[in-house]
Amino acid sequence: MRVFLSRIALITAIAGAALAGIAGPAHATSTYCAGLKAQYTSDLNMYLKYNTLRLTSTDPGMRLFYGSLASRYFTSYQQGLAAYQATC
Repeated sequence: MRVFLSRIALITAIAGAALAGIAGPAHATSTYCAGLKAQYTSDLNMYLKYNTLRLTSTDPGMRLFYGSLASRYFTSYQQGLAAYQATC
């Protein structure tokens, strides 16, 4: 189950980063910018959620699992924020 969820998170992060890089117009529209901002804000919230779970978990295996999810969401957040700052 853990492997399945981590694969989904990884595929989603890769697809999101690829779409953000491909779909960015030269002059960003307000809809595009709003979508980017919503996505990187969502990624930040998920990072905070999983990082909090990592810090409060007593099971070492779950701490590792939550830490890996938090790391992926943080990376996705950074990429989304960079794309937003570069295009909007």
